[in-house]
Amino acid sequence: MIYLLQEGPYLKIGYSGQVPWDRRLHQIRNATARDVIVLAARPGTLEQEQELHAGAVAWKHKGDWYNDCPALRKYVSRFFYPDEGGTLNVVPSEGRTDGPQEGPETVTGMFSD
Repeated sequence: MIYLLQEGPYLKIGYSGQVPWDRRLHQIRNATARDVIVLAARPGTLEQEQELHAGAVAWKHKGDWYNDCPALRKYVSRFFYPDEGGTLNVVPSEGRTDGPQEGPETVTGMFSD
């Protein structure tokens, strides 16, 4: 699972081999002082996650965290939302099967210019 999280002004691109990946999300939420919001998640490989990191180096803050900005969101949207027809490619977080964790408002316009 490759995921995109937001904590304040930062985005985290990460990978978890755990299915469901709620355990990893719980670890991240416990390690941060602010609320962590799941922006997107979808199946993927460690190699794909590493490719995303390599392409996002210009926005790197530290570790797997990046400075949130429209250019970074546009870059990652090509992975998380590859269908140009507007079909969302979000995998529910925390083992849920009923859609994105934060609801439609998180997804609508999230990656717009």
